[in-house]
Amino acid sequence: MTTNTLLIKQAVSLLEAARHQAVKQTNSLMVLTYFYLGYLIVEHEQKGQPKATYGASTIKHLSKALCKKFGNGFSERNLEQIRAFFLIYKNRQKQVTIPQTVSAEFATQHKIQLKKPTDKAFPLSWSHYVLLCRIKEKNERSFYEIEATHNNWGVRELQRQINSSLFERLVLSKDKKRIQELARKGQIVEKPEDILKTPYILEFLGLEGKSNYTASDLEKAIIDKIEHFLLEMGKGFLFQGRQVRFSFDEESFFCRSGSIQSSPTMLCIN
Repeated sequence: MTTNTLLIKQAVSLLEAARHQAVKQTNSLMVLTYFYLGYLIVEHEQKGQPKATYGASTIKHLSKALCKKFGNGFSERNLEQIRAFFLIYKNRQKQVTIPQTVSAEFATQHKIQLKKPTDKAFPLSWSHYVLLCRIKEKNERSFYEIEATHNNWGVRELQRQINSSLFERLVLSKDKKRIQELARKGQIVEKPEDILKTPYILEFLGLEGKSNYTASDLEKAIIDKIEHFLLEMGKGFLFQGRQVRFSFDEESFFCRSGSIQSSPTMLCIN
């Protein structure tokens, strides 16, 4: 059996095992499966050496075999993404209990067993990780993964936040230590200026390119896109209503959009 044939049989066995897992865990299982598949590719490329050398022929042969068996979802480009995904997140091998003797297991049993995914090593979908793998800077990539997880961002919202340079805007006013904290914990609100972003990116409002806007223009556009607006504002904002009336020192005031930021120590009305 040639090394390419062995690799193909291992990959087919792995993917067949994945397809028999519970449908409810499709996303986590898919990411975990692609992590395993990336591991198989890199292990094959290493050939016992400490560092893998990219082999175009490996990807080409594997892609041809998997597309024939499972359809067009395993193009050379997709397999290259899977390989890159493993190399970027390979430090999580212990978290997903990846078998260190996959080849030995296949040699004795002629199949690879996948355990039910119970770990939280990869909390997002594969589409999220495809976006994250495009980010070269490690701290930035880690930050977006944490924020997408904590805030339940869909793929489109994650893409929007990356395009709006959220990480870069937050690190502008932070020292090196705080940047490391962003990468480990995401955005933490500790003082008033942590709540807001500078500047705001409001391209989703769909306003025409003008040098200034009336308050009514902004109010209407914000109300129409309230979910996006609150996400752009920062942490902890909620929408109370339109033209909200409140009193202070026996005087009445009206808040146009009723965007309120609350925390244990303050209430900020915009």
